[in-house]
Amino acid sequence: MIEHATVTAPEMIGLLVWWIVVLAVPVIAGLRWRRRRKAPRARSRRNERSSPLATPHVAAIGRSGLPTTDRSCDPSDSSRALVEREKGADGSALDGRVVTARALGASGCDRSHAPGPQVPRLRPGTLEPLCRYVDFQHRLELAASELSRRLAQLPDDRWRVEQYPLTGERRNTLLVLGRTGVFVISATYSPGGWDDVVTVSRLGAKIQTLLPGYCGRVHSAICHPFSRVTPRVWHRADDRGEWIGAWLIGGDSVIEWLQHCGAEHGFGPGDLARFDALSKPNWLKPAMPAVPSWPPLPERGATDPSG
Repeated sequence: MIEHATVTAPEMIGLLVWWIVVLAVPVIAGLRWRRRRKAPRARSRRNERSSPLATPHVAAIGRSGLPTTDRSCDPSDSSRALVEREKGADGSALDGRVVTARALGASGCDRSHAPGPQVPRLRPGTLEPLCRYVDFQHRLELAASELSRRLAQLPDDRWRVEQYPLTGERRNTLLVLGRTGVFVISATYSPGGWDDVVTVSRLGAKIQTLLPGYCGRVHSAICHPFSRVTPRVWHRADDRGEWIGAWLIGGDSVIEWLQHCGAEHGFGPGDLARFDALSKPNWLKPAMPAVPSWPPLPERGATDPSG
């Protein structure tokens, strides 16, 4: 006689719980494994967003060893602090980030090594004579630049504007050739000085000697390109007692002054084309020898006559 097994309700409930546990263990393990794989990536993205390289403020080391924000640093500094993440034994990045001292020094946020006030070594009057000449040279460069800008209004087919060609002379002087003749113009600033008359007259006389057979006269002028000046002639005696003269013109009247002379001794289009051809570099010809700027040195072994 076969007996039928009976399952009680508690036994049925226990069996169901056992199967639920058996089936749930692989699912939970898989979810935890996927979460563990995504955690380093999410932490890396979170660290990059909070990195000093992505924020306008550079991280500094706090008392607790974690980076804090130093808002006294300049956000426009191009060399930001480099953040080094601590590595664990398994190679994974930890949450704590450390800013090295080298990175702080590169970002300019290391206040302990900030330079103090610069104390000059020289006395106040030591550099003043030299700096006055440097300032004078800078003013002449600005004046020459403004004069060149104003002369740019001249038509290219009738005029040529060149830097003064002789080496060793004042570089604020321009040589102008065109329809009404040859002009040497020195740019300076108001009020100028009487020595400018002598200087520009001599510069014009040197250009005159470089034009053999030219029947016209090289006109010399002093220009104040930043001032309004009615053209007029200044006369004075040079160091030899000879009276010389030079024009005084302004930036507003330089073009009008260039055109006041007649075209009798001016340069035509053919003359300007010839000037362009002859002034181009020709490496087949020897260069113009430069004037020696130093006195000749005695040869070796020569005795000093003063000794």
